[in-house]
Amino acid sequence: MSSNTLDALGRAILETLDEGPTSIDTMEATFDTAPETLESHLQQLIDNALVREAPDGRYELTDNGRRLLRATPTGEYVDRTDIPPPVERAIASFSLPPDEEQAVRTAFSFLAYWGDATTAELVDGCYSESPAGYETPEEWWAHCIEDRLEGVPLVDAPELDLGDADSSPSSSSDSSPSSSSDSSTPSTDSSPSSPRSITTSDSSAVTPVVWTYERTPVVDRFAGGDGRNIPDSGPPYGSVRHGLESRTGSEDERAAARVAFAILFEAGTVSEADLVERAYDNYPAGYDSSTAWLTWLSDLFESLPGIERGAEAADEPGWQYSPTFDRT
Repeated sequence: MSSNTLDALGRAILETLDEGPTSIDTMEATFDTAPETLESHLQQLIDNALVREAPDGRYELTDNGRRLLRATPTGEYVDRTDIPPPVERAIASFSLPPDEEQAVRTAFSFLAYWGDATTAELVDGCYSESPAGYETPEEWWAHCIEDRLEGVPLVDAPELDLGDADSSPSSSSDSSPSSSSDSSTPSTDSSPSSPRSITTSDSSAVTPVVWTYERTPVVDRFAGGDGRNIPDSGPPYGSVRHGLESRTGSEDERAAARVAFAILFEAGTVSEADLVERAYDNYPAGYDSSTAWLTWLSDLFESLPGIERGAEAADEPGWQYSPTFDRT
């Protein structure tokens, strides 16, 4: 690489460092190239003021390097700015049809944007964006996303047994839309259950199932460093997670709202009394009474996509949730 030319490896290094400071050992494991070639490229990038060595010995982008990436996007980086090369290679290794590859990218990008996401938020935010031919979000999650998302780098999957026969690797491949035509007798009675979105402890405390991105989330790179001041794009919100981030005023409110949505997502329909019983005591969000808590939650839920007020469960007022393809 000459001092004024950025070749494919040089750009790949910049794209990797755009995700955060990275050690030479990590880059050697990431790129299929000789160590001396990687070192010479790094030195050229340093000489050109695009990369610098951080105090802890890792390498990081300079402002010039970041501006160069934004000003001269090429190839995959135009549409996949949030997909690090190791993740892209892992997705390619799954040998999925193009629409399913894109669905996995969409789920990863959603997670990388927010930094963490509950299963409920992932399905809500991504299924309607990239359904990959699956007729239901349950099939999409079980047969296309869950195992693949757990199998890509930089994703910390929940530490619990989420799988069952429907979401095992073998059934995932057999049940994709692209492979269903290969089966002479497709099953009609083995539809996967609702994605596991909550867990309940021995004390009956409900906890949402959370997936985590291992690097700095995109939302925290906004100017000013306050990634929670989400700019409104105008109603309706693009996803439930977007609405929760925009409409909650504190971390306690956000935690309570995420738990409440996870409960609703898994049940499909839930009554006010059930939500109070399962969530209020552990997630009061600063409200002194369940009545005040429900008033706040009702106002929030009514503004979120896919949630309808006025549904009844067990003859009591409540909410129902269903994913929608019309979020614009």
